[in-house]
Amino acid sequence: MADTREVKIVLETVDGSAGGTSSETERADTQANAQASKASNRRTWTAIQMFGKDALERAANEAVAWANYEIDKDFNLNDDYIGQRNLNIATQAVNWSISSASTIASSTIMGASFGPVGAAIGAAIGIGSVVAKTARANIQAMEQQQIRINQREAILDFTRQRSGWSLKAASIGENL
Repeated sequence: MADTREVKIVLETVDGSAGGTSSETERADTQANAQASKASNRRTWTAIQMFGKDALERAANEAVAWANYEIDKDFNLNDDYIGQRNLNIATQAVNWSISSASTIASSTIMGASFGPVGAAIGAAIGIGSVVAKTARANIQAMEQQQIRINQREAILDFTRQRSGWSLKAASIGENL
């Protein structure tokens, strides 16, 4: 058999006497049920939002992938590599803008659950995160470019030395 239990809320006054009537008890039960229902509705709505957002992102990513494929195919068939490079630069700028705005907005929304001050702190954290990520990416790109330049110079120096080219006199045979 199912175990059924009844919860009874008794209201007491400051002096310790029980003063709760059945209508007050019912009102308290109704308020407790309403709060539980609101919490359940919030969880359900949050789950629906998460699944909806995920489905929308997947659909958008698939559409963008198809568009990128068709555009790249057209550039390659027409040998328009400069146009392709310019489009890639513009695409990277748009993607950076969207990513940055998304990071700042989500940080602000998370902070907003703690009030206006929390929203401001969340926005500041989001902006700091975007700045740090961008700085790291740029520093790493510059370091990788310098590494490639150094590698090419080392290969060129080795090739010149093997061919008899003087690295000091800039001519063949004179290694002073």
